[in-house]
Amino acid sequence: MYRMGFGCSLAATAIVALSAPAFGATRPNSSSRAVTEASWDYGCAIVLVSSDKDISNVVYRIDGTDVKIEFNDGITSVVLPGTATDVWIKSGSFRSDDGSGYGSHHQRPQSCDTTTQPFFEFDSAPL
Repeated sequence: MYRMGFGCSLAATAIVALSAPAFGATRPNSSSRAVTEASWDYGCAIVLVSSDKDISNVVYRIDGTDVKIEFNDGITSVVLPGTATDVWIKSGSFRSDDGSGYGSHHQRPQSCDTTTQPFFEFDSAPL
């Protein structure tokens, strides 16, 4: 089980942003190819995933295990644990050769291999 500060478990869950499409004011058309992005932020503690179209599902890999999360319509951004080494975003019409339900592939940058920091840090000074 992977945990990030305050005991929040991110093993099989993701923080999801329900919003209008990130790249336009109209409802995305899932029949065309999407523009997707995955960026490891906050000292590589989280992965910010986004698409200009609804995200059908995301597959992410931690310690060699792939976790798939499926979404309803209207999801265009997701936050995943930064320990993910690979992220596949299924959005629009793109079909990956990596497997059923896998979308466009994004790989954790090598710079994260030595810089991953906890998302929350606590001062050890007494109260």
